[in-house]
Amino acid sequence: MTLRAIVTGSLSKAPVEKTSSRGNAYLIASVREGSGDATRYVSAFIFAEDAIETVRSLQVGEPISVAGELTVELKEWSGETKLNWSIRADALLTARKPPKAADRRETAAKSWAAPDQGSKPIHPSTLDDAIPFACSWR
Repeated sequence: MTLRAIVTGSLSKAPVEKTSSRGNAYLIASVREGSGDATRYVSAFIFAEDAIETVRSLQVGEPISVAGELTVELKEWSGETKLNWSIRADALLTARKPPKAADRRETAAKSWAAPDQGSKPIHPSTLDDAIPFACSWR
């Protein structure tokens, strides 16, 4: 069974980095959801590079939410049939602040709309043309 879901919990152990058969890096994070007898462990498969970096920076026990395609399968462990929960995460949210964006002035200076830094400022004495700014029909 597969469905779209959001899983919120805490990182239960250090994430494991793996490489796919195509050579792409991905991460498996174990998310602990619930408490007591209602505790579930969901394996979150994370493929986006920025999300991998974010999860790498988390410590065990920190809160995490992942959204994506949730799969539930019956698996047998030690002679017991259990549910295996996994999610292919395409969105991630943590309590950590995202990295600071570049300085807005630097971004604006690189913009196509930025003023030409090579031009000289206009001196007021050069603005002596005869353009009438008041309407003559007054």
